Amino acid sequence: MSGALLAAARAVAAVTPWATVLVLVFLLGHRLARGHVAARTFRLVWLVLALRLAVLHNLYFYNELAARIRRALDEGTFADFRARYSGNLEKRA
Repeated sequence: MSGALLAAARAVAAVTPWATVLVLVFLLGHRLARGHVAARTFRLVWLVLALRLAVLHNLYFYNELAARIRRALDEGTFADFRARYSGNLEKRA
């Protein structure tokens, strides 16, 4: 693996361990996939892994959001939380 690819894998690893797995599978699989059938199979496997990562990310996001909402409700600061968080969601979209 070249230095640039390794540096890219490390940068992605800082984000999430699942992304590291996907990057490594992509880099290794891309080198091993020879021929049309192998390349097509690799792309299908890559798609499944990418979708899995998206689902895991969404589950984590909503679990954390629910935990923050419960904490704000317990502390009696839900109105402030909602105003602050709704503004953040609008910025990201």
